[in-house]
Amino acid sequence: MPAATKAAQNGAAATDAALTQFTESVAAAFSETSTVAGDMNAALGSAVLPVPDVGTGPPPALLAALRSAIGDEGVVVDPSVTASYSRDMMPLAPSGSPVAVVFPTDTAQVAAVVRACASAGVPLVPRGAGSGLTGAANAVDGAVTVVLTKMNRILAGVS
Repeated sequence: MPAATKAAQNGAAATDAALTQFTESVAAAFSETSTVAGDMNAALGSAVLPVPDVGTGPPPALLAALRSAIGDEGVVVDPSVTASYSRDMMPLAPSGSPVAVVFPTDTAQVAAVVRACASAGVPLVPRGAGSGLTGAANAVDGAVTVVLTKMNRILAGVS
């Protein structure tokens, strides 16, 4: 076997071993997340915002404000649908359950959603296509997930 081929195989094996070790260490770190989060919440006490009750859906006033801003077709609250917007492509990153998923089509709608969530004290999570590998678009329990994929036009002359 040529030396270059053997070196490439050895390099690939080392890379695979390093990736396996990294994946195992990340999985171990995330398996401890609930304990760490519990310890942090206990230490922070009242500084931690309460987690909204996800089982009841969004507060009625928030739901009305979201539907007013975007329209009924742009607001999804069915848990069997919202669950698919709870995480991106990183299976190891923690995620929660959004109480609603909204699909704004312009910046005015995004601003109205931000105002409605701020007024209701509900967190929001911006999201693109959900193809990221970092967990950055993962929902937190009780959040409104703002899916930006319908904002797909370039407006000429906008400054």
